[in-house]
Amino acid sequence: MIGDVAAILDRSAEVFPDVAPSTVALWLLAMRAGRMTEAFTREVLANEGTEGTEFSILVFLLLSSGPRRITVNDLADAVVLSQPGTTRALQRSQRNGTIRKLSDPTDGRSVVIELTSKGRKMVESAMRALFERFEERLGVGFSAAQALTAASANAEYAIALDQDRTNDEGPL
Repeated sequence: MIGDVAAILDRSAEVFPDVAPSTVALWLLAMRAGRMTEAFTREVLANEGTEGTEFSILVFLLLSSGPRRITVNDLADAVVLSQPGTTRALQRSQRNGTIRKLSDPTDGRSVVIELTSKGRKMVESAMRALFERFEERLGVGFSAAQALTAASANAEYAIALDQDRTNDEGPL
């Protein structure tokens, strides 16, 4: 059923006549793709010896330029984690020697977080393994053009959801 978008559109129109079938299809397929991506990522990260919450923070730090001055709440928002989950992941990362976390002398609410060389090597290695397995899983039938189209659509979808999330009552 999931691959048959036309059937989803037809059935959703019957079950939810007051909702645009495209909305139902987008939500259902995005939810499934998100769960499948998370399961795939957990599988690869387990083989690399790391865990998803910590990995999310390390990727954020890797793709940021230089040490980050940020509050724990802002970091949690950036990586879409709870504040307590972010705090625990930062503590694990510090214990594992993958980050350095210092008080920000200019702002008592913020911390300065940076990847250590160990953290950088670990996250780069895990990302390479993820990308290699991801490309293998997608196979030859998924072209670069399709990947770019999907990435662009996902970016627009994420931006729309993030705007809604932050405009309502603040971060989730």
